[in-house]
Amino acid sequence: MKAKRVITADRDLTDLTSAFWQGVYKAQVPAKRKVKGENPKWPIRSSTLGVHPDLRDEAIEDAKRKGVPTEFLPDGRPLMTSNDHYRRYCRAYGFRHRGLT
Repeated sequence: MKAKRVITADRDLTDLTSAFWQGVYKAQVPAKRKVKGENPKWPIRSSTLGVHPDLRDEAIEDAKRKGVPTEFLPDGRPLMTSNDHYRRYCRAYGFRHRGLT
């Protein structure tokens, strides 16, 4: 069975969908780093390591007790100031840190 081309408003529908998906694809692919090993912009707000906003004050105190003083945003996300800080926080709480460089 052959596919039929649909013409709407003097434009080919296949061209429209192709242009749409190319735009979606380009929007989802992050730009490549220009310098190999370039560090991300610090500080990083980590959604993965976040806590419930009601537990924010307890998380700040617990991080200090574990030797990794960490600031938390009002929504519960920790603010990682450097790659070393990120690594120490992850180790203190048993998470695996693969490195960001």
